[in-house]
Amino acid sequence: MLDLTDEATRSWFKGQTSRPVYALIIGINNYLNLPKLRGAVNDADALSEYLKTDLQVPQENIIDIRDEYATRAEIQQALRALSRRHRKEASIVMYFAGYGSANPSIPGIQTIIPVDYSDNSANPIPPVTADELLSYVNEIKRKKGDSIVRGSFLLGLA
Repeated sequence: MLDLTDEATRSWFKGQTSRPVYALIIGINNYLNLPKLRGAVNDADALSEYLKTDLQVPQENIIDIRDEYATRAEIQQALRALSRRHRKEASIVMYFAGYGSANPSIPGIQTIIPVDYSDNSANPIPPVTADELLSYVNEIKRKKGDSIVRGSFLLGLA
């Protein structure tokens, strides 16, 4: 963890303009149609707490989605909300803890698995693909500039 009280760290930040941070943090342990996970929600909670406590990101700048609320529709809605909230000079953190996979129908395309994922042919709910995520990210970049913190959520989008 970065210690902002350390003199060497503070001197590095001298003269730097503080930028607002907006975050989307998703954690899913209790999938409806897949085996349950045990650490995903804890990981998402830890990052959210770190942003609020250590980096002093206001709660209203963080979209936290956990378990049964992390449906495909809710994830897409949160990505749209992030696009609306984000200001040009701000940074964005996107984090997903849960199941992900390669898209079998499109080689090389990664996906994140929402809580309501279903491969039932009568009522399929597909994963969220990296291409879908990229379309939201590119919309933010087009409107507001490229200030996205890349990480494991982006499944190789960096």
